[in-house]
Amino acid sequence: MKAVKQEDVLNTLKDTLKDNFIDGRIKDSSPAGKNRVMLRNVWMKIKKESIRQAVKKLAELQEYPHISVISNDDIGDNIILNYHLTMNYAIRHREFIITIKTEIPKSDMHIDTITDIIPGAELTEREKQEMLGIIVDGIPDGRRAFMPRTYPEGYYPLRKDKENVEKLSSMVRELYVEDRAHLPWKKEAKK
Repeated sequence: MKAVKQEDVLNTLKDTLKDNFIDGRIKDSSPAGKNRVMLRNVWMKIKKESIRQAVKKLAELQEYPHISVISNDDIGDNIILNYHLTMNYAIRHREFIITIKTEIPKSDMHIDTITDIIPGAELTEREKQEMLGIIVDGIPDGRRAFMPRTYPEGYYPLRKDKENVEKLSSMVRELYVEDRAHLPWKKEAKK
């Protein structure tokens, strides 16, 4: 596997995505520890419509980019998704992280899957569906991965909407009271 450089990745994605590329930079950081090797990570923000195109281009630059996770943040009217990928994976002292940030408006909670490009993204995409209510178009397996089948539809544990928080709080209180009635020490206390 041939190593790629951070500058090449950033410039290639900027040229490929054109108007869908919003911002990007290379950030240097010095990690703590015995083998202090300077890290040069790539950060970029793109429009949600171009996530597949960006990941596909990374896979062309280097076969099998590694995805760690898709992190998220609810910022009111939008959900931020941060795709954390690693290039030069398993090339000692040449690895670097690429974080691709995109925003999804809550009025249109759709984003395309990248599982056909990076199959390892499936679990983290499924998590975004059930925890945030994002609809991942084209995901091969849309079943729940973390929440039980009996968990009610329309409740999203990581959403910060006032209505969602109120629904969740009410549901958690009910489950807590109902579930605690079955605990062995509760039965003994009733005697």
